[in-house]
Amino acid sequence: MKLYIAIPDGLSPVLPPRFAPARMLYHIRGSRLCRARGGGSERGGIMVISVSGYAGGGPLSALTGEIEIEASKWGCEGVVLDAGAEGTRRRARLANRLASVLAPRPVFVPVSLGSAAPLASVLIQTAISGGSLYRHLADAAERFGASRLALECDRIRMDFALPCPGGVGEELGAGRFDELLSGAPRAFFSEALGVNYFYRREGSSRRVTLFDDAESIRRKLALAETFGIARAFLYYPRVSDILHEL
Repeated sequence: MKLYIAIPDGLSPVLPPRFAPARMLYHIRGSRLCRARGGGSERGGIMVISVSGYAGGGPLSALTGEIEIEASKWGCEGVVLDAGAEGTRRRARLANRLASVLAPRPVFVPVSLGSAAPLASVLIQTAISGGSLYRHLADAAERFGASRLALECDRIRMDFALPCPGGVGEELGAGRFDELLSGAPRAFFSEALGVNYFYRREGSSRRVTLFDDAESIRRKLALAETFGIARAFLYYPRVSDILHEL
């Protein structure tokens, strides 16, 4: 499996040889591609482009041409269009056109654009709080085809009050998580969710904390490979302390 590490602007970590960088240096303002100042001179890896500011307008061919020139200039092997959870027709059109222009280099889009942008690869989140990760990946492979999928493997540190019918918890910072983990009597591994967990009490409330470590992430990557998923993305600040264990 090819592993990419998404690196925010301003960070220049030394990565183990197994990992390729996905540099978060780009955004679209209006209909123009913009690059962060002082973005470095490293070549290769993946361009990550925030499209939250993409409003359409202007020739689409001009924008995709700018991206293609920039990708070739820096020797990039593909592009991630960071659109969050919001899929729009304009973003889908951009993804399809860009995938056509850059082929065979891949263009990765979130699930929200997967159906509307059939030429693009689809990023599948592993962060789930209910159900089965196996079923989650199987459904995605059936819906999009495994060859189009790439894993977005986010490291989980979430705390939930029980019961939690909505499946929404509180994200924990590293300091608070370490504090809770040190006081936990025992941690377990959930085969269904693919994460570790422990229970605790806070006043009259019973709570559960879900969390990833290097071993749980390795298991997720191995599970994805059984479906034929050949690429995965991780986010550097969240895995910086376990990178050499992955």
